[in-house]
Amino acid sequence: MVRDALIAITIASLLAGIIGQLFNDSITLLIPLMYLPVPLVAAVAVGIDLIRRGRTVRGLRFSLSLIAMISLAIEFPQLFGTGRFDAAQPNLPTVRLLQWNVMWGGRWSAATEWGDISKKVIDRKADIVVLSEVPLDENLPAQLLHRLGDDWHVAAFDHFGQGEYVARLRIFSRYPVATEYSRVATDGVFVVVRIDAPSPIRMMVVDGVSGINDKSPLLKFIADAVNQDGHIDIITGDFNATSRSTGFASIQSQGYRDADNHNLTYRPTWPAMLPIFDIDHLLISQRHRVLNCRSFYSRGSDHRGQYVDLQFNAR
Repeated sequence: MVRDALIAITIASLLAGIIGQLFNDSITLLIPLMYLPVPLVAAVAVGIDLIRRGRTVRGLRFSLSLIAMISLAIEFPQLFGTGRFDAAQPNLPTVRLLQWNVMWGGRWSAATEWGDISKKVIDRKADIVVLSEVPLDENLPAQLLHRLGDDWHVAAFDHFGQGEYVARLRIFSRYPVATEYSRVATDGVFVVVRIDAPSPIRMMVVDGVSGINDKSPLLKFIADAVNQDGHIDIITGDFNATSRSTGFASIQSQGYRDADNHNLTYRPTWPAMLPIFDIDHLLISQRHRVLNCRSFYSRGSDHRGQYVDLQFNAR
């Protein structure tokens, strides 16, 4: 009975996952199905089928594995990049941008976890570092700024919302950086900064409220702001929304692409040790070249960090 129940639950989860991938958040009642851990369920399904030599379901042998492969095929664009990186141009400046939600940094063991996070940031040798959920202890981001270098700059944005929601954003840059404006919505915030890099950059840093809920209002909020602004080069941060969310289309239609959607880059960033969901994003204007994008892990955060190498065409 236990075996049969496990098989039934696995099959039901796979079918629910397929429905969630096909409908995304276009139907409100089906939104929770978007967040089923399809890769893990598929791995369990294949394992069961192998143990039972393909006779898990009556009829066609390995039919359970077939269902698992179909679910993974549908999931593939959310797991791996499908495009190609742009070719580098020798006459254009290159900038490395690092984005990372460091939510656990300093919360449990400040000395150990923040030290590991800081080392990972410095080792990436980025020119611009965007951190979400920095520790409440201001000494810790100050220590990171000092370690990055005396010539580095920082812009900060803090918002204490309803309940436990706190947005703490820090933008570190080897170039001068200044906050232009910020906006607050029910389910997230953003801040727009200007970075005086070799080719000036205007960047929107987003932080979305977590939860298995409809992300369309947040994404519309961002898309409308980008459209109204008219000249944002980069939109980045922890959206807490996967790229399957239909609301991303309204942002991408304005000429933005996910930096990690290239060269089979593994896209998920959460949870850090075994990432399944791509909820952190680096959206780059089509005017600019994406040369490389990678993610990395640290025991100090529940998210993986990402960095991207960009070339900014002259305006």
